[in-house]
Amino acid sequence: MSDGIASLLDSRRPCFALPGAFFSYPRVYAADLEHIFARHWLFLASEPEIPEAGDYRTYQIGPYPIFILRQDDGSLAAFHNTCRHRG
Repeated sequence: MSDGIASLLDSRRPCFALPGAFFSYPRVYAADLEHIFARHWLFLASEPEIPEAGDYRTYQIGPYPIFILRQDDGSLAAFHNTCRHRG
């Protein structure tokens, strides 16, 4: 973890709001994406939000484009869009 983030963490005061830099510092955002959001399952939608075959929803979590599709057989499929030239 970078020294900037470490010093922000050290500056926290128990029972007080986080310093504003936690919400605006690009390195904190990048660290959140890397250490939290990119390592765990995330809830994106409930099944009824994609009711019919061919329906889909797209999402953007940081730099990660994701889409969920209702397939012809009624099942759901989720894809992490990694194809830059066709995505």
